[in-house]
Amino acid sequence: MAKHFRHTWVIIRDDLNNPNRCSNPNNAWDSEKNRCLDMMGYDGTPKGTFGGINDINIWESFGMDKLATMRNSVDCWVNNKGRAGAPSPLAEPFKSSDTPPCFFSHEVLQGTRVQKNRGGLRLNGNFPGQETRNNVMWPSSKRW
Repeated sequence: MAKHFRHTWVIIRDDLNNPNRCSNPNNAWDSEKNRCLDMMGYDGTPKGTFGGINDINIWESFGMDKLATMRNSVDCWVNNKGRAGAPSPLAEPFKSSDTPPCFFSHEVLQGTRVQKNRGGLRLNGNFPGQETRNNVMWPSSKRW
């Protein structure tokens, strides 16, 4: 399973601001926080694309709850001041009610998806770990 998560990020999508727009296979609407969570991939190469990872279907294949899993990553990131935390052991695999903090430790970004060239994310400078990167385009470093 680990190879599927290489080059992936949990994204808080500011551009998908209601449950109807947050409807792709790797989206989950967080009604408590009124936001869309997404898992996206980027291979790190100059010509690589940034986008959805709908082809790996981890949620159903591994019996994972999308919202609980991504919320676990976001909470871990925020609680660790903009860094991925050390994963905790899991007593019963993939039971969302038993998932310990930082079990699904992942890098998290928040911003607006921009379709320009190969696409990217305009970062929100009010999110932990991004404070000096407001309106910076990720994965590049251009300001928008």
